[in-house]
Amino acid sequence: MASSSRIENASLPLALIISALIIGGCMIYSARIIISPTYPSPGDSGGSAVSAVDNPALEKSAELSAGADPFIGSASAPVTLYYWYDYQCPICRMNEEAVMGQLIKQYVDAGTLRIVFKDLTVLGPDSTTLALASRAVWEVSASKFYAWHKAVYDNQGKEGSGWATRDTIASITSTVFDKAETDTIMGLMVSHAESYGAAIQADQAEASSIGINGTPSFVIGSKAYIGLQQLSTFKAALDAALK
Repeated sequence: MASSSRIENASLPLALIISALIIGGCMIYSARIIISPTYPSPGDSGGSAVSAVDNPALEKSAELSAGADPFIGSASAPVTLYYWYDYQCPICRMNEEAVMGQLIKQYVDAGTLRIVFKDLTVLGPDSTTLALASRAVWEVSASKFYAWHKAVYDNQGKEGSGWATRDTIASITSTVFDKAETDTIMGLMVSHAESYGAAIQADQAEASSIGINGTPSFVIGSKAYIGLQQLSTFKAALDAALK
């Protein structure tokens, strides 16, 4: 695991150090998703969820908050899916590749689902750096957030390798934003690091309060789903919630 966020300036800005300390204060998550040696790919064919633990009941789902978190879909959509993720998590990438696109096409684009994105930076400093970048992206252009989010997973490096350097993040960002916007985003990562860090901490504290300690994890209605899920699991839960 990398020992620093490796943003390659001559010295690490004080604001970023402050943010790292804020986020580090709630990094109590040592658990990782347990992957079976025969871990299946998600899709329509499987009927049962693949989870690190049994899906627990969530009695206080109405108390979950979108807060300052990025989201896609209509704010007035009848159903909300809360999604905790880590940009270094390879299982999150599998979820993005196999499931998220279908949920967006079938539910978000139809106006029936809002997806709220919540940080759970469990895999080290690169995770924190990318979470800060995502907050800056959301602030600059909410409409481009998901395109950037997907681009990060499309270019995901090896966990703990220190791949999320300033140059790499800027390069990925430039595939979605123009140069001026990219420069603004890179600046906000530093100048707003403290407030972004507080928002990231709030996501992690909320996850802990409902028993979520690994990525990817999801909440729909009164159920929490831990680990990679079949598309059919989401469809059943969403269709039931929409009836």
